[in-house]
Amino acid sequence: EYRQLFRPSLGITGPSYFLSTACASGADAIGRGKRMIESGECDTVIVGGSEAPITKNVVTAFAKLGALSRNNIGEGSIRPFDKERNGFVISEGAGFLVLERESQAQKRKANIHARLLGYGSSSDAYHMTTPTPSGKGLTQAVEKALSDANIEPTEIGYINAHGTATSLNDRLESTVYENIFGLTAPVASTKGVTGHPLAASGAIEAIASIQALKTDTIPGTAGLHMIDDDIKININIETTKSSNSLPVMSSSIGFGGQNAVLIFG
Repeated sequence: EYRQLFRPSLGITGPSYFLSTACASGADAIGRGKRMIESGECDTVIVGGSEAPITKNVVTAFAKLGALSRNNIGEGSIRPFDKERNGFVISEGAGFLVLERESQAQKRKANIHARLLGYGSSSDAYHMTTPTPSGKGLTQAVEKALSDANIEPTEIGYINAHGTATSLNDRLESTVYENIFGLTAPVASTKGVTGHPLAASGAIEAIASIQALKTDTIPGTAGLHMIDDDIKININIETTKSSNSLPVMSSSIGFGGQNAVLIFG
């Protein structure tokens, strides 16, 4: 029984790292994998994040912080960008991607799902839990990702927001995206479906962004009924079709002022 529990490894012998940047961890892992390939350190990298936080201590801590939704359990319990939002629903999950040097993937005729065009990260250096009200940190990460992808803000076709349905996060993202993108790019949060799996969220939402790109769809924002008056961006409520095939951006924001932004094309 003991031997069956521990299966032989896949024989992957390259460098192995564990990143801990709160709710930006999954996105940062993907971004660092990109850097490892670009530097020549690796040709292929397995990247992603996982989290199983539903324990008494973790749930109690987030509840005491006032971050958890107080709505009834079920559809609409987490309401990103909604006038009546009051927090997130904590969840568990995992998401992983295989990043590979393009020339190598083409040589072995791999099924390429998307290209990781850009990555940017930053720290607010402001507060243990509260993001910088001005959005300076997230702005820096978005601008770095756009520069890394060598594209203009008008070229982004969809933004997968962190969208936790907490008052501060949603207002922060609205401020940043309004300043950079105006009303050009539709914005949505998938957390109305998945809940918030903390460190895994960036990886799961990267996969959702890639699926949106592949299927020419822009996801809706589940649980959203009435957009808050403070939200001044183009929020996508219902899932819609898109035929522009423009790059998509996924943002992750973590406690401690962690910001990570990925752009896929």
